[in-house]
Amino acid sequence: MVKKIFLFVLIICGLQVVYAQKKPIKQPKKVLETVYIRDNFYADEIEISVEDWVYFIGYKLHVEGGDSARKMLPDLRLLAPQAYQLLNIVRDLCQREPGDAVMLATNNLGEILQPLTFVEQVNKSKESLLPATEFPITGISYEQAKAFCAWRTNQITELLNSGSKKAKKLGLQKAIFRLPTPAEADSLLALCQDPNQDGQVDSVFIKTGCRLWNYSRSIGCPDDGLKVQTYGKQAMMRYRTYDPIPQGFFDVLGNVAELTNQKYICKGGSFRQPAQDGLSGAYIRYSQPEQWIGFRCFAEYVFTPKEK
Repeated sequence: MVKKIFLFVLIICGLQVVYAQKKPIKQPKKVLETVYIRDNFYADEIEISVEDWVYFIGYKLHVEGGDSARKMLPDLRLLAPQAYQLLNIVRDLCQREPGDAVMLATNNLGEILQPLTFVEQVNKSKESLLPATEFPITGISYEQAKAFCAWRTNQITELLNSGSKKAKKLGLQKAIFRLPTPAEADSLLALCQDPNQDGQVDSVFIKTGCRLWNYSRSIGCPDDGLKVQTYGKQAMMRYRTYDPIPQGFFDVLGNVAELTNQKYICKGGSFRQPAQDGLSGAYIRYSQPEQWIGFRCFAEYVFTPKEK
């Protein structure tokens, strides 16, 4: 009888251990400006913006020097017109000699998506230039986009290794940012094609060409009044101009097409393409940087197990 009781206790304890090992870590909906897709896999809430790119170049200029910063400059001809003046100032700053390098932003390590503090030259026109920072960055190459995601990985890795309170608060052991595979991009686009109760996101509306996002209309639909008046009928718009999908992502379809890790293939369509070109399963080929191509990073996280 004692042996049976002992065996029963062992089984129960074993089940408790297995259960404890398999009990998943509750993962937050949002981490480091990225939003949950599935366990340990997130994507940027918005497309990478001019604001993000200016800080990236500023970091390169301050830490690595002018040559490194200049390699990350976009093709200014392919920016949103509103962003040209700002990036032109940044380009001029990057022409300085290494000894004259000026930090474009004063953010602390890891604060890569916070409002920027520009040098005096930018501050002179701050009120008129800040709206320009809210457009997606375009005119950048596949290699530059990969470099940005890798830089974010390095920034956050340094933060996590610092052992600071901010690092511990994140609850992360590891973070990797990268461009998505076409299939991963499709998994995000697929979220836009599932009807919900209020009909906000419905593939039927998408396929008719009526605007739910910023893409080129293929069928006559009522214009989006103020948006069209502000930006034009076929033009890039500032992020968060349209409402997010229920999961919290902005501009998954339209506005600018997004780079994948497969060079020359982008996903999601843009203000230049009809809605059908942005659906999950569709793709667009490109051969060079374009005004209608941007990107967002996807992220793989390893979360810190919570102490009992």
